[in-house]
Amino acid sequence: MKIDLVRGHHSVGESNYHIILVPKYRRPLFVHEILRRGVEKYIREKLEQFGVKLIAIEFGPDHVHMFWTCVKSISLEKLIGQVKGYSGYMIRKLFGPLVKEYIRENHLWSGGYFYRSIGAVTNERVKCYIEKSQDKHFLVIDKQEFIRQKQTTLASYLDVAFRPQSSGV
Repeated sequence: MKIDLVRGHHSVGESNYHIILVPKYRRPLFVHEILRRGVEKYIREKLEQFGVKLIAIEFGPDHVHMFWTCVKSISLEKLIGQVKGYSGYMIRKLFGPLVKEYIRENHLWSGGYFYRSIGAVTNERVKCYIEKSQDKHFLVIDKQEFIRQKQTTLASYLDVAFRPQSSGV
C-alpha cells in the first residue's frame, strides 16, 4: 500500500499514527458487535471531517487499534479529543441502555490514549498488525470470563509480587 505525501499550501509531508483508545476502566464494551460498528462509524465520521484517512481499525474486547494517515490540519491531541468526544456522545445517546452497565460519570473513554508516529517504511506492517493481531483478544468472548481472567492475572501477580520472602534461616 502506497501512502501519498500530504500537500498543503506551503508544505509537503507525511503523518501516520498508530492510535489505541480504551474505554474508561477498561470495560469490555466491544464484546458487543453493535458497539464496535457504532464506534467505528462515528470515528470515521469525525476523521473525515478533518480530512484524516482511517487505514485500519480493529477491536479487542476492551480497546480499539487504529492506523491514521494525513493528519495535518489539527494537532493529534485535539483530533483524539474530538474523536473520543463525538464517538462517546453518539454511543451514549444511541446505545444508552446497553452501555449503561459499563460507564460511570457519563464517560465512555478513558482520559488517556496511546499513539506512535509511523514511518513510511513500516506502514504495511502496522496495517497488518492492526488487522490480524486483534482476534486473539476475542478467544474469550464471555464477558464474565474475560473479567475473571483479568482478575486472576492480577491476583496471581500480587500473590507473587508481595509474597513474604523467606529469610533462609
